[in-house]
Amino acid sequence: MPCTVMIVDDEPLARQRLRDLLKSREGFEIVAECEDGPTALTSIANHNPDVVLLDIQMPGMDGIRVAEQLREPRPAVIFVTAFDQHAVRAFDVHAMDYVLKPFEPERLFAAMDRARQATEKSAREPADWKAMLRELRSAPAWLTRVAIRLGDRIYYIRMADVDWIEAEGNYVRLHTGAKSHLLRRALRQLAEELDPTQFARIHRSSIVSIDRITEFRATPDGDYHVLLSTGTKLKMLRKYRDALP
Repeated sequence: MPCTVMIVDDEPLARQRLRDLLKSREGFEIVAECEDGPTALTSIANHNPDVVLLDIQMPGMDGIRVAEQLREPRPAVIFVTAFDQHAVRAFDVHAMDYVLKPFEPERLFAAMDRARQATEKSAREPADWKAMLRELRSAPAWLTRVAIRLGDRIYYIRMADVDWIEAEGNYVRLHTGAKSHLLRRALRQLAEELDPTQFARIHRSSIVSIDRITEFRATPDGDYHVLLSTGTKLKMLRKYRDALP
């Protein structure tokens, strides 16, 4: 019998990557894919998968809330995450499996094999499941990298390398030095996923890396210009000034 798997991730590229990897090996059957928490809970109840690959950072109901609301019998859960090492320690300490983005085939299949063995032994969750979720909930959940699609290429940008971000409709453009990268994500959603000690909203259409700011200049209308170390000058609305150091 194949191991039945459900993929839950709000990013189409991430779902595609997991789908392609799982289809490259025998023994796994993808029974459903979901892009949000509420749909995932309904689908898990309907399909009763052996394993759920569950993204942590999703708008609305995140992966931790999904895991907290799973009913018995629980599927084996493998979190997929771009969390930093502080959050990863929560998994290591409590023996819960995870796969870091960008996905490495060896790491994914090692986690899948352990999950399959656990389901075969009817040991679908660690004894300290609730403790792990409590610790993970308190860990910082800030976005550290994003996947960019360019034709048939997928590459990754570290948020630490981003100077500033501007809105372009349902997309955002990430500026890194002399280059820019288009990401399909609304600015409001992205703003909620960024570490507020590293990034700040300065306008309804722009976010800047705080470390790149070198100077503020007041304008006659009471707003400001923000000068970045790259030489870029951006407008900042007065209402955002108090949120910056």
